[in-house]
Amino acid sequence: MEAERAWEPARLHAVRRVLADHPGAVIALGAGHTTIHDARLRADLAVALGACPHVVGLQPDPDRDRALAILRTRCEASKGTGWISEGHDLLADWLDDEAARRLATAVVTGRGRGAADVAKAVARILDRA
Repeated sequence: MEAERAWEPARLHAVRRVLADHPGAVIALGAGHTTIHDARLRADLAVALGACPHVVGLQPDPDRDRALAILRTRCEASKGTGWISEGHDLLADWLDDEAARRLATAVVTGRGRGAADVAKAVARILDRA
């Protein structure tokens, strides 16, 4: 997981740049962009995202094990990987990251909903601003 952590500064930079380059936009970040283990970088990420009125976490299911299974199936189908590297389960790491979860101002789960309904739920949150 040394390689994964070596990319943390680059992921923080990417988040900062996309926020600066697209103010007011709805931006979809992958879980790897908000899971940062280095405490200093994690604090910097919190500052960057803290400037956003809404940070909405999306989960496919409120049940952790079902969510993980859904995410793994999606990743295997779309990316050809289940995100297990050197015996480490990156998907589980991202899903279980309490620090990343605390960044969210709201959470939307997709259980029983199609993509259009999830998008509507996110839009309702954004409309509250």
